[in-house]
Amino acid sequence: MKKKNFFVKIFIIFLFYQEFSLLKSVENKIVANVGDQIISSYELKNKIKTILFLSQQKLNQENINITKVNAMRSLIDSKIKKQELSKYKIEIDHESNSNPFLKNISSQYGTNIIGLKKIFLDNSLDFEVYSNELKIEFSWQKLIFS
Repeated sequence: MKKKNFFVKIFIIFLFYQEFSLLKSVENKIVANVGDQIISSYELKNKIKTILFLSQQKLNQENINITKVNAMRSLIDSKIKKQELSKYKIEIDHESNSNPFLKNISSQYGTNIIGLKKIFLDNSLDFEVYSNELKIEFSWQKLIFS
């Protein structure tokens, strides 16, 4: 009985340690505030890596430093566009022109959209964040043209 309690206690301690380790590794900070929206360190990191990946540049500190300003500017612009779309009561078009655009990018990598998602996943990139940015951009263009 004592042996069983000992293993249960060890197991519980192990679970708490694992959860603490996961929480510690998923640190996410607010790096900017744009109106009522925030830009997180996760978004910035993902944007930098996505820019470098799509421009076929190496992921090294020098390229990260060079790209960081452009990535931040792009995220700020996207947040402002999203606010303006909301202000003019324009829904973000989820069936927008982003699919042909994504198909074009996919073909550059010799795959389809599903394959592109896998490539993003393999490179530790968030495809949904990228896709949402495209949808905001195409909705913004729709607003400008109207």
